[in-house]
Amino acid sequence: MKLSVYIPNRINISVDISKNAGFIGVAGPSGAGKSSFFRSLVGAEKNAVVKVDWAVNPGNSHKLKVGMVFQQPMLFTHTDVRGNFALARCHPGDNALSVEASLEGCCCAHLVDKKVSELSGGEAQRVAIARALINGPKILLLDESLSAIDRQTRTKIYQFLKGLTHTHGIKCLVVSHDLDDLAVYSDHLIYIKKGEVSYQGTTSAVLNSVFSELENDSPSSVLEGDLLETVVTKDGEKESKELTAAHARGPDVFRVAVADSELYVSSAALRTNDSESSALVEEARDSSSSAFSPSVKVKFVVKACDVSVDICTTSMAENVEVLNTSSILNALPCIITKISALHSGKVLLFMTLQHSRQSLYASISEISAKRLKLQTGMQVIARFKLL
Repeated sequence: MKLSVYIPNRINISVDISKNAGFIGVAGPSGAGKSSFFRSLVGAEKNAVVKVDWAVNPGNSHKLKVGMVFQQPMLFTHTDVRGNFALARCHPGDNALSVEASLEGCCCAHLVDKKVSELSGGEAQRVAIARALINGPKILLLDESLSAIDRQTRTKIYQFLKGLTHTHGIKCLVVSHDLDDLAVYSDHLIYIKKGEVSYQGTTSAVLNSVFSELENDSPSSVLEGDLLETVVTKDGEKESKELTAAHARGPDVFRVAVADSELYVSSAALRTNDSESSALVEEARDSSSSAFSPSVKVKFVVKACDVSVDICTTSMAENVEVLNTSSILNALPCIITKISALHSGKVLLFMTLQHSRQSLYASISEISAKRLKLQTGMQVIARFKLL
């Protein structure tokens, strides 16, 4: 998929995206040209020179239905929510979702009879996304279209959209300032700065490049692991995956295997990047029986400011007793790959997990770094809370 946009004295953006990428994140500082890029792709910029090859319908890209949802939802105010959906169904594409599926996926079934003037900003954004899906786009552009939606609901909608990229073949391009969201769901990430593409490629590679430039004092890592067959109840006891009626509210904490280590992650912190896994985790949270299998992949975000490090003088196995003396349950053996100075007397540690190619960051004081005599190549134990 190749896209290029040129607006004299404003932007000159060219991207080349793998045809297998369904969810494409677009990030960058304010005023970088992200919105102008999207507006150009849908023909809303008069002076833009645009070349597109969506690689979805070869030879007929001009016939593709492309939908866009702006940060301001732009709903029709002369009718209610149901009326907006009815208008979207007038000329639907082949990829159109049913009203029921869109309502459920965008968490707005309870809004269907409301007047547009009665909707909050977040509610209006949810309705606008549902309306776009009812119209059946093959390409969906979301320009900060979830910015006013609370995090829990936003997570559900992102998981729904991610699922549609698999089940309906939708290409979803999303502009957001929330790198945590983009890091979890993006198959491909584009970082735009000063009207040009600074970085593009795999999400982890782009984020590493961005953070290396110190664009963010407390970057977030996204770790991926496998759900284990047992969960942890409020009293800290392990339960089999067949929960009893006494735990009808579902598990509060999941056990996740990451890089040969076992971590404890609260249900609220877990993310999945496909609708099937999401449904399984939701069932485990909300019902009296846990339906997931240990093969379910999950992700979770770890912020650098929440990570501390210990010097690892012996092997991980020999450090078990030391690890168990801390109230911080989660610990991962890591290798420091880079140390960068930050402002306000802090340093940012770039680390790679042992037994894995995943990355982890830690923002610590310069005093601590000097006291521990930290240097690249050193083995450390990274600790963090996810409860």
